[in-house]
Amino acid sequence: MGLAVSVHPKVVFTLLVVSVGSLPSAETVKPYFIKRTVILLVDGKETGRASSVEGRASSGAIARFDDPRNGPAERNVVLSDGTKIKIRDGLRIKTTTPPTDRQPAPECAKGALGSETIHGVSANQVQRPDGMFWLAPSLGCVELRKIVNLPGTSGKPTNQNRSETESIELKEPPAKLFAVDGLEELTPSEFAVRVMKANSALDQTTIQRVKLQMKGLDEQYHRLHQSSKSIR
Repeated sequence: MGLAVSVHPKVVFTLLVVSVGSLPSAETVKPYFIKRTVILLVDGKETGRASSVEGRASSGAIARFDDPRNGPAERNVVLSDGTKIKIRDGLRIKTTTPPTDRQPAPECAKGALGSETIHGVSANQVQRPDGMFWLAPSLGCVELRKIVNLPGTSGKPTNQNRSETESIELKEPPAKLFAVDGLEELTPSEFAVRVMKANSALDQTTIQRVKLQMKGLDEQYHRLHQSSKSIR
């Protein structure tokens, strides 16, 4: 799940990825509440900034709220059974993906270049093709810092997406971070169209094009919901 805010031509400011693989077994859950700042640098100059909070409850559910300065806020919840919920609180809408096959538990110790203590929590420094990540094994390999290289207008990696943890509290996160009651459930294409309409006027041609482009996602949505308990 993710929130992407365009802040520069050919640059997408990606703020969120919450994977089902981040969900721990019930026996190993440690609740946390993390506050982050995410900054986009284009040719060394800051062009985008966002605040972000992420929490994990004792149940194993994970939620993250991203609030960019130059775009709408979005909240994403992953329940302990793997159900994923994308939410726009300002529009009172959500789209839900029932659980599919669970992914293996995340691994952030193998190949670590070293470790660093960030706000009292040990984090392993891990090199990946797109950048450097500092991940906390004791908290399900949650990201505490990252420096991701992004292509600039020349195609070379002259831009960066940086995320820095501002604080970590090893406690239950606020319950409102996980709240989904009273939200209208939509298919992926309905959700996308509603969000686009909130930002600008849409004609029927654009709406139909969006629905056509997201037809596969909508079909998957209906298949998963047919084999899962109704959420409407």
